[in-house]
Parts: sequence; C-alpha cells; structure tokens
Amino acid sequence: WDCAGPGLGGGPRWDLRRAVERSAAKRAKEGGESAASAKVRQRAEMMLEQALSCSRQADVEFLFDDGAKLVKGHRGLLCCASAAFEAMFESEMVEDSSGVVRVRDVSRSSFKGFLEWVYLERAGEE
Repeated sequence: WDCAGPGLGGGPRWDLRRAVERSAAKRAKEGGESAASAKVRQRAEMMLEQALSCSRQADVEFLFDDGAKLVKGHRGLLCCASAAFEAMFESEMVEDSSGVVRVRDVSRSSFKGFLEWVYLERAGEE
C-alpha cells in the first residue's frame, strides 16, 4: 500500500491547515486555553498527522472496499474514544490479531473526518 504524500496541511489531499487555524482562532476568541490543554491538543494534532501520513507509529490499518489508499490510526486512542473499537481490539477478533480493519460503505474522505473527530473532537467546518 502506498501511503506517500503530504503531511498535515501539506497539500490538497489532507489539507487540515484551515481546520487547525480555525481552532486556534476560536480558542483565541474564547480567551485562549491553558498551557496543559494546549500541549494535549498539540499532541493530538501530531498523532492525527501520524495516522494520516501512514506513520509506523500508527499501529492500525484501515482498508477501504473502494480501493482508496490506506489510512492508519492508533489502537490506544481509538479504544479510548470508542467502546466498539475497544471491543474489537480487546478480543480475539481478526482485527485484534492482524491490526487491519476493513471499512465498508464509507468513503476515505468521510473516514478522515471521523478520525479528525476522534483525535481532535472536531471534524469538518466549524
């Protein structure tokens, strides 16, 4: 699977720079955020960039039925965000042992929005 491509905000494929800028503007308008919150947000953004760029640190692969390119994620974060992922990865299901999840009836673009929500608690236009 070919995962080569631009990183966070590096091109039209995953152009998240606007979403990150919108979030920063919203935080500034609301009076900012604590240093601890900023650090956690920054780490989440870095983890999302790892997932979208198919980094080796992202340990789960999502394969799409329509043949779209691979997307990856972080097992621990997905388990914290979703009881369904937790059950999938804490069982003897094939996804637990293989680290590969087949995504059916969802476009890669929509799934990217889902991952943005999981990692950053926001997706799409704000």
